Amino acid sequence: MTDLPLRVGGIVLCGGRSSRMGQPKALLPVGDEVMLQRVVRQLSSVVHPIVVVAAADQFLPDLNIEDCEIRIVRDPVEYRGPLAGLAVGLAAVATEVDAVYVSACDAPLLCPDFVRAMIAALGSAEIAVPHDGQFHHPLAAVYRTGIRPRIEALLATDQLRPVFLYACCTTHNVSTETLRTADPNLESLCNTNTPEEYAWALDKLGLGNTPPPRLPPYTHIPGVTPHPINNPAGHAYKTDRAVRLVTATTLIALLREPECQRGFTLFHHGYYWEAHEEWEALWLSLGRTGPLADFIKGLIKLAAAGVKVYQHQLPGITRHAARARELFTTVLTEVAPTEPQVATTLTAMIHYATQLHDNPPDGPIDRTGRPQPILRPLPTEMTY
Repeated sequence: MTDLPLRVGGIVLCGGRSSRMGQPKALLPVGDEVMLQRVVRQLSSVVHPIVVVAAADQFLPDLNIEDCEIRIVRDPVEYRGPLAGLAVGLAAVATEVDAVYVSACDAPLLCPDFVRAMIAALGSAEIAVPHDGQFHHPLAAVYRTGIRPRIEALLATDQLRPVFLYACCTTHNVSTETLRTADPNLESLCNTNTPEEYAWALDKLGLGNTPPPRLPPYTHIPGVTPHPINNPAGHAYKTDRAVRLVTATTLIALLREPECQRGFTLFHHGYYWEAHEEWEALWLSLGRTGPLADFIKGLIKLAAAGVKVYQHQLPGITRHAARARELFTTVLTEVAPTEPQVATTLTAMIHYATQLHDNPPDGPIDRTGRPQPILRPLPTEMTY
């Protein structure tokens, strides 16, 4: 940690709805990491420990960062705004730090020098918050841990807006113009709430060729949502499902096929039925037999297990996970002698299926078809 006048930790809030983005912002890819990983990594160069406040059933990516303790806490009441998340985060570090820098999870352009400048601006105040002459920026601000009782009092009376907190605390409104020395374009204040803002941020980072994937409006849960293909209300009704001829002859080449990559994207965003369909088309194209087809069938079984999670059907989860493990084990035996570079990936897939079989997750309470990435992402080596 940088030599600072205070013991300062960090809080990252990531339990919002992401309604304008249409998919979980915390999991959006930013180079070789996802949004939440990048924000935590940037913040960890200035403060520690860092508390990530997530919704009760929200999936989070791996957040292991060298020399920085990352804690994950769950907000028991969802969607009450930043004050509720702030209270939960402060409770997790109340006895260890004097203050915290608070960030949203969708600030990929967060600049460590900006964080340092905000900490320096706190002075003797209880809160230091950027102010652009018209608006406060509560998720780029510094809060002393001692204000938590006042936050809880506001929450108890449903005064959920940060401005109510500023009115009952000693608050330093930090002019954004004074912060340009640390962050000339104030990019640390730029959140990515929409696909357009996300694309703009990627351009700023030199990653402009990776727009957000197009995802269906819901994930299909049999017996709950309209069948995507057969029902006129389905999200893929009358969609052409012609099977493309796949010419891949090696597993590495297969992993690069568009259908395979599209399946990974759907799976990682919680669209398990749709991932199943994408991979099934690839399986059919491969002729249904042979090591490559068996590998895809293993992925299909993992996607089927995800559907069973949504349906709260434990026997189905374990059955499909066991079959996936069996298929990946067979493929490892058949493919490793000619493609030794994929042995690590296949071993990781066997371990993944085993863990899913032995520790199946609970299904979500929300069964409306809102995608929730309940299963861990497949091993990163799979995305090449």
